[in-house]
Amino acid sequence: MTRRTLVLVGAAAGSLVQGCSCGGGDCTYVATLDGGSLAGFSRGLQLDAGVCAPACRGLELCSVESATEVRCTVQCIGGRAPPGLQTLSGVDGTAASWLARMGELEGAAVAAFLHLADELDAHGLSSFAQGALGAARDEVRHARALTGLALSFGAAPRANAITQTPVRSLFEVALDNAAEGCGRERFGAHVNVLQAAHAEDAHVRAVMHGVASDELAHARFSESLDATLRTRLTVAERRRLSEAREQALLGLASSPVPEAMRRTLGLPDVDASRALVDTLLH
Repeated sequence: MTRRTLVLVGAAAGSLVQGCSCGGGDCTYVATLDGGSLAGFSRGLQLDAGVCAPACRGLELCSVESATEVRCTVQCIGGRAPPGLQTLSGVDGTAASWLARMGELEGAAVAAFLHLADELDAHGLSSFAQGALGAARDEVRHARALTGLALSFGAAPRANAITQTPVRSLFEVALDNAAEGCGRERFGAHVNVLQAAHAEDAHVRAVMHGVASDELAHARFSESLDATLRTRLTVAERRRLSEAREQALLGLASSPVPEAMRRTLGLPDVDASRALVDTLLH
């Protein structure tokens, strides 16, 4: 099978450094607590923002790793993450770093949709494969626009590091689409709508206005694909899809964002994020 490629012009070249390991769209890393102890707390227990912010970079969620460490989770909002995504740059609480990582995610989404198109063709879903190719072309535009926006703020998105992966089973494709497409990408599309309306920076509003309509269309594509794939799966597998979608959305509900950055970029606060997740879950 011939793998599809699209030329992405405008993303900064170079290897990724000081990023984090990614899997399933999230980036995680372990950080040491600055004082205090989590002895007696169960490993994996989710912690509140007051504990996470000093240990992590101020944006991430975190959970108990050990008595002296937390596992910080960077939520990847801004594009469908492909299987095999290796690293993403961190966010330091500035609008520039957030835009740079979003540019990286938009570039990664090109690879995600191209790989999905190959997989859908392999499983006899050629009409959906064409839809995935159209989405990949949209993501090329988004990556270029976000790269330009990040550069205007003084940050450069890094080149994506993505390991080639084989065609997945139909269930694996459906599970990934449930989390990435019906979960994170759908949430991100609605965040883009908010940014287009509320970002204090006019350039951000303009770019997000162009991105938001495409991302809403990608979310509708993901929902339509989900409905079709479910007809080919067992009851237990369909239940797994619903759980993956729910877990992806719930993981996006409580990410604290520094106020200055939030206003500049038009991002929702924690209450608004939780309300959006609640709406998407119902």
